[in-house]
Amino acid sequence: MDDEDKYRYRELVIREIESRHRHAPYHTIVAGHYAFLKKDGSYEVAWTEADGDVYDYLFCIVSPAEKISEQCLMDIHRIRMTHSVSQLGNWQNFECKELEARCRLKDIPFSLLSSSEIDTRIVEFYKTMAQYNISELCKQLKLNSNNSYSIFDCDGTLFSGDCLDYLTSSDGIKGEAIRSIFKNRGDYCFESFFEVAKYYSKIPGNQMQDFIYRTSQSIILDPCMLDILKKHSFNRTLIWITSGFPGIWKLVANRYDLNVKVVGGNNLAQSEIIVSNEEKAFLARTLVEAGADVVAFGDSMVDAGMLKNAQKAVIVIGEKIRRELFEYLENHRDLSVIDIRQTQTTEVAK
Repeated sequence: MDDEDKYRYRELVIREIESRHRHAPYHTIVAGHYAFLKKDGSYEVAWTEADGDVYDYLFCIVSPAEKISEQCLMDIHRIRMTHSVSQLGNWQNFECKELEARCRLKDIPFSLLSSSEIDTRIVEFYKTMAQYNISELCKQLKLNSNNSYSIFDCDGTLFSGDCLDYLTSSDGIKGEAIRSIFKNRGDYCFESFFEVAKYYSKIPGNQMQDFIYRTSQSIILDPCMLDILKKHSFNRTLIWITSGFPGIWKLVANRYDLNVKVVGGNNLAQSEIIVSNEEKAFLARTLVEAGADVVAFGDSMVDAGMLKNAQKAVIVIGEKIRRELFEYLENHRDLSVIDIRQTQTTEVAK
């Protein structure tokens, strides 16, 4: 094709992708080049105005030019043009520089993925997206609030148990498999929760929905926490943030007729935010830095950063006392404690 036809078809393709994305129940990720390196060393730009209109976020993958050259030479499936390491490096630099400029003009968030291993790049991608979406959420919340927020962890805080306590053999989810991920890694970092989300993403949708509905009907909010929620709802925005099952907590909030923003996600294909201790801390810190008044409630070290960043922190003692959490927050300027260990959770629906 000539340049005019190429441009027209490229715009048609990205518009078609946009149309399909609107009706898709999952994320759409498009891989491609900003420009192509021609035989004479010049560049054929493949970017169109439609690209600038369609993309929500753009990542530029950066690899060592030597590695790209090696991959090209080892490729037995395609005939590739031979370019020097220098040419490949210049091509990559051209793409990154031009893409960043295009994104700036269109107000598209832009990030580099520079990890050497693909698995690490994928984790970095999801982590960046999670924090970006939390930032966007904070902007939206600020438009419809009085800038006062109460952030609650869910499992162990709103009631003394854990959603995984309600698992049955028919759910296809093995609680021990989830716990082993944290045991093997030894912390609650994003990488751990990413592995958990990968595990959950493999569970058939109907099984997951059955578990979510059944568990949401079984959870009884702690009376003390429910009283706090109702009092705070009069003049504060309520946020529930979970590293577990946001679908459960949305149904629980509806059942109790609470106006709550539920933040969380555990499906890599559908969730906007995968939540770890870092995302919880990021949410509180972003709101505080924007001048908000933030109170945070949590029960474990997953909530430690969130509690530390809030102006007022409330440690909720659920299943047990977390000594390390008290030690971490011992110098907090406004710290209090609520003990809900006496609360019993009973099943209200089968």
